[in-house]
Amino acid sequence: MAKLKIPRGIYLQHRVRGDGRLLFRWGHAPGLRARGIKPLDLFADGRPLTAKDLAGHGLPAGVTPPHTAGAPLLHTGRAEPLSMNAAIAAATQLTAALNNQPAQDHKETAGTSRPAGRHAPAAPALSVFTVGDLIAAFFSPANTRLDGRADDTARSYRSWRAPVDEVFAAEPCAQMNEDLIEDWFALQREARGHRMAYGGYQLLRRAWNWGRRRYRLHEIIWSEIEAPKPAAKLRIGTQLELTYLLRAMDDPASLLAELQLSPQDGPPARPELGDSLVLAIWTTQRAKNVLAFTERSVRSGRVRLMATKNTSPVDMPIVGEILPARLASLRARRAARGASCSHLVLDPASDQPYAQKTHGKHFREARALAARFVPSLIGEGHDDWGRPHKAFTFEDCRDTGITRLLRAGCTIDQIISWSNHKSAESLRALAAAYLSADGEIADQVGEKLDAYVIAQGLAI
Repeated sequence: MAKLKIPRGIYLQHRVRGDGRLLFRWGHAPGLRARGIKPLDLFADGRPLTAKDLAGHGLPAGVTPPHTAGAPLLHTGRAEPLSMNAAIAAATQLTAALNNQPAQDHKETAGTSRPAGRHAPAAPALSVFTVGDLIAAFFSPANTRLDGRADDTARSYRSWRAPVDEVFAAEPCAQMNEDLIEDWFALQREARGHRMAYGGYQLLRRAWNWGRRRYRLHEIIWSEIEAPKPAAKLRIGTQLELTYLLRAMDDPASLLAELQLSPQDGPPARPELGDSLVLAIWTTQRAKNVLAFTERSVRSGRVRLMATKNTSPVDMPIVGEILPARLASLRARRAARGASCSHLVLDPASDQPYAQKTHGKHFREARALAARFVPSLIGEGHDDWGRPHKAFTFEDCRDTGITRLLRAGCTIDQIISWSNHKSAESLRALAAAYLSADGEIADQVGEKLDAYVIAQGLAI
């Protein structure tokens, strides 16, 4: 949905009412609040507003109600919102009348009381400083906080920029308010999806809070904005999916033969991809950490590393038979090739560490082949509840491994120590989404309930 073509500088915002119609509001700006002016909702029904009504909203004496063709535009009703064109006309007249009145106690100032920081733009006048300017400053070297974040986090912020710039690039910061942001979120959610809208909202909130003291921006009460967080994304790889995916990495020729195709019709064998798949599922680490594993990380029967996202140490035992066997095979292949790089997961084309972009490309090639046998891998088909499948990504290996820990009866605290989650809250959200639809867990609950009923001799 396109942004409404509302002229700048007339202090006019809008929101969507419960009945789906737009309600326009005039005067919601920090500069006007400093002059004692209260925002005014614009309606077309009821009694026409008088100069006394306007005075009740803080407008000075001498400001007369707006009109068109001799008819009043604003009324006291609450049922019929003013149309956009009429609202623009009313706001234009109110703003022009107000600008002809002296401002006794307000002056928009520029600057900040502390140094602007390295390469920071000069402190602007708030009347011309836009949200686009703020976002540009947020991504500039002036923002040392962004420099200190993990590359993945900074990359996410940049990917969320489009919905903010599209609508707010030219919006003066002085006119930003909670209603405007909430309406924007609703429109972006409809146009771009919930996750992208929420990402843009997170970027806007962080940029605004960062710039408040630097540019003396007014406070926005973010808790009053209805911008719900999307439900936790959960995609668990099934045994069938993982089996074919691993075959497509280790031995694609066998799958191609079943399809009566030649080896040239599919990806080459890349057991290094299989190494990364097994490591990701068994260690439940993020893709970047998996690709950063070195011989030093995996020794003496343990996995030890410093996680890249939250810079906290990981220390876990190597258990079972699958992962140790895979590590032994990995090392045998390395020795046969004479690879000297200390990283465990290597790009087979160079025997150097896998670049994340290249690894992603190779993963998708293997997935495409495996999907010839299990189409759900690329999002085709529906689950047992009739919901469309989501394509399985390498990042989903982490959730797949975590659900195994849940099935094994591990507590949230135990899983945090294993998976290196930053917060228990995010893990509990994932666990709740998983447990609600997991039949195996439900079976365990049923067995416990049945045993309790028998032990207690309950009749009903």
